[in-house]
Formats: sequence, C-alpha cells, structure tokens
Amino acid sequence: FAATDEQRFDTPDAQLLQRFATHAAIAIANSRLHQESSERAKAAAVASERERAMLEVHDSIGRGLANVTLRIADAHAAVSRGDDPLPALTQAQQAAQETMNEGRRAVWGLGPAGMAGRPLADSIGLELEWVQATSDLAPTFRVFGDPQPLSKNVEMQVLRIIQESLTNVVQHARASMVRVGLVYGSEGIAVIVEDDGCGFDPETAGQKGVGLSGLVARAAQVGGKVRIDSTSGWGTRIRADLPFQPALNGNADGPRLRVVVVHPLPAMRTGLVRLLDAAEPGVQVVAEVAEVAPAVEAVRLLRPHVVLAGTRVPGATGTELVSGLRAAAPSVGVVGVIDPGTPEAELRDWASAGVRGFVQADVDATTLGRVVVGVARGDVLVFGEVLAQLGGMPAVDGERLTGRELEVRRLLEQGLADKQIATRLGISAKTVEKHVSAILRKGGVRSRTELLART
Repeated sequence: FAATDEQRFDTPDAQLLQRFATHAAIAIANSRLHQESSERAKAAAVASERERAMLEVHDSIGRGLANVTLRIADAHAAVSRGDDPLPALTQAQQAAQETMNEGRRAVWGLGPAGMAGRPLADSIGLELEWVQATSDLAPTFRVFGDPQPLSKNVEMQVLRIIQESLTNVVQHARASMVRVGLVYGSEGIAVIVEDDGCGFDPETAGQKGVGLSGLVARAAQVGGKVRIDSTSGWGTRIRADLPFQPALNGNADGPRLRVVVVHPLPAMRTGLVRLLDAAEPGVQVVAEVAEVAPAVEAVRLLRPHVVLAGTRVPGATGTELVSGLRAAAPSVGVVGVIDPGTPEAELRDWASAGVRGFVQADVDATTLGRVVVGVARGDVLVFGEVLAQLGGMPAVDGERLTGRELEVRRLLEQGLADKQIATRLGISAKTVEKHVSAILRKGGVRSRTELLART
C-alpha cells in the first residue's frame, strides 16, 4: 500500500489496518443484512397478497357453493314431496352465477359485491337476509356505541369476518339462534357473532379448513385479533377486535413480529422459516444466520422480538450465545431449538442464561407458532416433552406448598402457560401468577427458567 518501495509498516500501522478491516467487515455484514431484510419484506408483501387472494376466493366461492348446495337440497326435497323443483333449481343457477362473479371480484381485489356503495350496517343487513333465505334462522343485529369511520380495508375485513362466521352457522352449527353485534369503542370496533348451535373444539376444527384460521388472518392483516369460544353442545361465540385504521405495524403493511433464526444447518433454517410462514401470518423472519457473531450483529441491527437459536451453534456455549443476544437487545426473547444430542447440562445452562422457551427439533408448525407469539408477548414456554427431558420440575418441599400450589406446579410441569392453567383450575390468570410466585419463592429461585435449571 506504500507509495514507494522503501516504505516499511510497523506494528501500529498493522493495528490501524486491522481496525479498518474490522469496520469494513461490519459494514459489509450490515449491508448484507439490510439487503436480506429488504428481500424478506418484499417476499412477505407477496405472501400477504397471496393470502389475501386465497381468503377472498375461499370466502366468495365457499359461501356461494354452500348456497348452491342448499338450493339443490331444496329441489330434492320438492321432488320427494311431489312439488315442482324448478324454482329451487333456478335459485341454484342464480347462486352459481353470483359465485362466479364474486370469484372474479376476489381475484381482481375488488372486495365483496355486497359492499358496493353501501354503509357497513346495510351490507351486514344483506348478509342477515341471506341467512334468513337459506335457513330457518331469524338473526338479530345490534350496534352499540357511536359509529366511527372505518378505513376501507378494515370495513372489508369486518364484513368478511361476519360472512364467514354466518356461513359456518348456516352450514355446520344446527343453531336455533344467531346474533350479530358491532361495538364501537374508543380505539376500535368489536365484531361479535354468537349462536346456540352444536359447538366444536377450536383446537381441532382449525386444522380442517381455511375458515377459522382465515378469520384470525383477516384480523391480523389490519392489526386486530380474534377470540373463538366454543363448547360442544353449547354454541359458539366469535369476537374480532379491530382498529378503526389499519395498524402501522400490522399485516396490512408488514408482519408484526420480527424473528431471527440462528442455526448452523441450512436445511433447519429453511424448515423453521417454512413452519412459521405456515402457522403465523403475523411473523416475519428478518434474518437467517449460521454463526454467533453474525447473529449478535443481526439482533443489534434488526431488533427482532424473538430469536430461534439451535442449541449446538458452533463458537459459543449456550450461556455465551443467550447472553450475547440479550446484550445486543435486552428485550429480545430467545427460544432454544433442541438439536439432537444436546446434553441435559447444556439445556440447563441455556435456562440459567435466561432463555424464554424450548422446542424440539421436530416441532410442528402450530406449536412453533404458539411459542414464538407467546415469547414475544412475554411468556415463558417450555412444553411437556421438553420439561421431561430436563428431568421435570425440581423438587420443592411438599409440606410448604398449599394444595392449590401443588396443582399449579403439576400443570407447570406439563408446560402450560398461566392462562391455560387458569382455565384448567377455573381461576383467574392473576391468581395463577400469585401461586407461581409463591412456588418460586418457596423454591428459592427467581424465575421459571431458573426453576427448570435447578436440580
């Protein structure tokens, strides 16, 4: 690098050059991470548009075909009674034509035809007329609070959520009553659909079709959320809480939860990304890295909510990796993906370092999504099979625990979160937190992860 052959470099010159090289390497890494983040954002936007089109086609065609099926059933019934089936068949033909038109509108992104130039309440009224025309139900509709202006996107999602919910009632619920309500609050609108039908198990029903998961995805697209309460034989209540305007950090403009994946094996990184894409539309993987130093730099630069890290990342122990990630972003939640052959002692080191959750390497998409969302929310999630690998909860003197505390501890050993324990025991989540605090205090530990780490 010298201007003449006589120039000689000494140790300070070499150190200065090394510092320049380090800064250049960091700049190159930052540029690469920014490029990867931009590419992922574009891919997320494409995936979001594909999801929108899929949901629109599902809602439009599924609803239309249900209408056609009902009309054909009416025609069969007319034939069996000796009546003329032609009116029912004519209605089926009209329903099929309307379904084709709605399918085209869905693909073109034009939204439901029922919204064309109508206020939201009038569009909902048309949906209730459809319910009356296709079933024996007499639905009721009420509006609470002072109506506020909604963005077009939010208004469309409100109507689509109501359409899908009512279609499920007509097709599956065998209900005698259905109620629809809009509740305008100070920050958003709540959509409520209730029926007294046969009910279902939300956990298993969500695996059978697009409908229920589509409700959740629709709400997430505008920064909202959906709660589904249903019990077999006791009916169903669906509540969707949506903002008046799409949330800036919602799926309307990009996924809400940022995740960094750290694993030395490319196939594992790709697999984890695919599982998250399948389970949680509101999650965006912003970086995939294979080593510790790039992982720490990615966390410092991209500020993810959650890091999914393999337990056998070369170059650092579990304690060093978790500590480095949390030093780069103290609020980040780290989830350990247990690689085959990881000794139990290393897992306990991870727990002691403050990891917020563990999953097995063969985790399914639903469980992985639950863990990422839960950890981003602040929960500590260790599922039962992982807890068993850690040897279960450390023993606490049973004489010092109350009966209720023993019940809570047994459910903690199964890997349940506070809300799940509250549901099992019929108590509030706040009460569960108090019992957990007592268990930790009596066990002489400061956190659940430390409780797991102790023998």
